[in-house]
Amino acid sequence: MIRSRREEVLQLNLHALREGIEQYTADKKRAPQTLQSLVGAGYFRRLPIDPFTNSDATWKPVIETVAGKTEPGITDLHSGSTSVSSNGTSHDTW
Repeated sequence: MIRSRREEVLQLNLHALREGIEQYTADKKRAPQTLQSLVGAGYFRRLPIDPFTNSDATWKPVIETVAGKTEPGITDLHSGSTSVSSNGTSHDTW
């Protein structure tokens, strides 16, 4: 039961962070360079915690060049946890 609650929190936090990345990219016309940029620009008061690593510093950002832009930035992110989820996949693939 604790594991399923942590997985729910992880999904919610990933969703919120991904929405923040998308909104930042739309507003600033470029992808964020760091996750901390989302905090600095006011999209979050502080980064959400990964419930499996108990840290806000273990998120694994995906850095790519956004279509039509020359500077790469964060386009997605994943959990820093390599533990296996209840559906058999690793949390770092979510």
